[in-house]
Amino acid sequence: TSGLTGSLQRFPPLMAPPAAKLAIIWIHGLGDRGSSWEDLKGELRMPLESSKWTFPDAPTVPVTCNQGHASPSWFDIETIPVTETARDYPADIEASVKRIHGMISDFEKEGYKPNEIFVGGFSQGGALSLQSVLRYPRTLGGAICMSGWLMMRSDVDKWATKEGIRAPIFWGHGSDDRTVVFENQAHGVDALKKLGCSVTSAVYGGVGHSIGGASLGQMQRFFSDAVKGTVESKEL
Repeated sequence: TSGLTGSLQRFPPLMAPPAAKLAIIWIHGLGDRGSSWEDLKGELRMPLESSKWTFPDAPTVPVTCNQGHASPSWFDIETIPVTETARDYPADIEASVKRIHGMISDFEKEGYKPNEIFVGGFSQGGALSLQSVLRYPRTLGGAICMSGWLMMRSDVDKWATKEGIRAPIFWGHGSDDRTVVFENQAHGVDALKKLGCSVTSAVYGGVGHSIGGASLGQMQRFFSDAVKGTVESKEL
């Protein structure tokens, strides 16, 4: 594996303001940093009076698809593009999930209810958001997977918790994605629905490996509906 396990450190407890109603963990993709996504807070006009965002950084580790060169990465990736038959690295995945779960637990200790906590991300971060929400021992507010993929798909029924699968999921993907191929969405959404998950899926025609435009409004509506408990499986 990429050595991710040995590089992990817990974030310190986060102090939330009393007025905060939502806690959102947004996870970046391969080679990126959390700070590059901070503008998302302003682009998404949240339906609630206030929300708290956190943008964690992945450790810098050797990555196979980068010829072993070190890069910020949540788990190893064998090749780019990531196809629906991509190799998974369970030890790396579990280590990063443990880190995100620690952050979720910290929010709970501050007084956030599980259904007020969301985990989302782009690309590699989207893949990790699904893992983190589906594996959690309590039902969270939801998962947002943008241009990601469902890892360990063939045995999702073995690692997802009965509480985790009750959390609603939003999955957006560009039809021209050549980095995380578009077919990942169809295979992933199908597996999640068979598991009993409520999944809202959106396809962005002619869009590559990116986020923006219609996806922002759709994510905002997903947050709003999830808080109200009115999310239903549908295709946008």
